[in-house]
Amino acid sequence: MANKKATKITDKELKEMQGIVQAINQSQLQLGNIEMQKLEAANYAFKCRAELQGFNEVLQKKYGKVNVNIQDGALTPIGDGKVNKKN
Repeated sequence: MANKKATKITDKELKEMQGIVQAINQSQLQLGNIEMQKLEAANYAFKCRAELQGFNEVLQKKYGKVNVNIQDGALTPIGDGKVNKKN
């Protein structure tokens, strides 16, 4: 039953409401931190891909157009079927 003379909620109700709002704020902060970590990880992945592309260009100049087996370093020709063996 509603009390028509009440001008504010009880201290207990206020503390409960503040706790709920604080939990919401904390969750939003955590989500923001997760998004920042996600962006940092994506940027790092892009940097690594660019580094790999540059390294592949160095290898291509040395060995020609080849695929490199990442497990054992074996070269497999791409395109004309010739591996550049000058080095």
